[in-house]
Amino acid sequence: MESAIFIPFFLPPVSTVIAFSLLFSTNGLLSRLGIHIPILYTMWAILVAHAFYNSPIFVKYIGAALRTIPPALEEAALCEGAGRWARFWRIEGPLVLPAAAKAFFLCFAYSFMSFAVVLNLGGLQYSTLEVAIAGALRGQFDFSRALTYAIAQFGCLFLLNALLSLIPEVSTGGAPLSLSRERPLRLTTVSSALYAAFEYGIVLIGLLGLCYDFRLGAFSLEPFLRLFSADFNRRFPVIRSLINTFGVASLAAIGAVLAAFLFGKARGNWAQRVILPTLGVSSAFLAMALLYLHILYRLPLFLLLTLGYLLSTLAVAYALMRPMVRNFPLHWVESAKIDGASRLQVFRSIELPLLFPVFAAVFFQVFAIVFGEFTLPYTMQIRDYLPLASVVNYAMDAQRYYRESAAFSGMNTAIVGALFLVSNALIQRRRVI
Repeated sequence: MESAIFIPFFLPPVSTVIAFSLLFSTNGLLSRLGIHIPILYTMWAILVAHAFYNSPIFVKYIGAALRTIPPALEEAALCEGAGRWARFWRIEGPLVLPAAAKAFFLCFAYSFMSFAVVLNLGGLQYSTLEVAIAGALRGQFDFSRALTYAIAQFGCLFLLNALLSLIPEVSTGGAPLSLSRERPLRLTTVSSALYAAFEYGIVLIGLLGLCYDFRLGAFSLEPFLRLFSADFNRRFPVIRSLINTFGVASLAAIGAVLAAFLFGKARGNWAQRVILPTLGVSSAFLAMALLYLHILYRLPLFLLLTLGYLLSTLAVAYALMRPMVRNFPLHWVESAKIDGASRLQVFRSIELPLLFPVFAAVFFQVFAIVFGEFTLPYTMQIRDYLPLASVVNYAMDAQRYYRESAAFSGMNTAIVGALFLVSNALIQRRRVI
């Protein structure tokens, strides 16, 4: 798997709460340019935010699927005189369809269960099922209605996953794709440039929030420095939230990667049919279950929150890792077992070195999801006990500390971007070795 596959998947900022700060900054930038477009608090803002966060999933899945198409198929089609569209409809489309279907399910599930983006950019005016569940639990303490919403949500996603599971997987033997010698279509070039400008542009605007006020049109590090002041941390525990978030995200990501690897090695499709429907479990309802476990059995909130994130990200980690694990050369493992190697030795000496890029990619993707996940800590109301970065960022937005929130959002984006660069450097170093 080449690094080009990873890059778009890590471009979006890590926190769904950052959507407000990014669109707020974008609106300010457009105002400075004399362009007045009503972006905030509209359905368009919600759609743009979800397209921004979810489109890299399609890039990741379809890009990986294209790279497994055997070169012999395209060469044979070229010899028969097949054009671009004929090769797309007859070869690329059918082989990419299963990966596109899984990407569709993930994007649909994330949008269907969206909470923070809708809460920040739409509020109750554009309430979704997840927002309604959290409102029923937090506002009215109506567990019956919340459970009804949660069952309906789970039923819809379970039915969709069952329908998509009927699409058979196509095994191509894991051969790398021989890139076409033909020049890409102008439409492809233009659309790719526009997509890159959309993704990178919003990220760069978010990063500028560290030192630039889009409303005043002036550079200043004062909001960023204020984040770490003692007075500001007494009101918003920024430093403590970063420490907690790094700890929870790291442990949850490690657990999700290991569990996804083990489930990915399972034969048959039973693991997929069991794990992927867990995407339909409401995070808000899961949060209340974890909170009651804490109340009844006094289990540590740090442990419960890590467990909740592990359960909520396992399906994503499994979906990302399973194709690579299934295409792993089994004859190497069988040869090692014949020579007397144990399972631990096989994993340490063969599977881990060869699958290291996959482990790193899945780890950082799960880390990014957990780093910005908002529903669990918000519904559990644990900001005073275990503050996380996403909840603290939301509190700044809610109390109109927009400059500090934009600086915090930019810092979080820079953190995950730096972690990805480190991961990519480790991957390249491992290849050289």
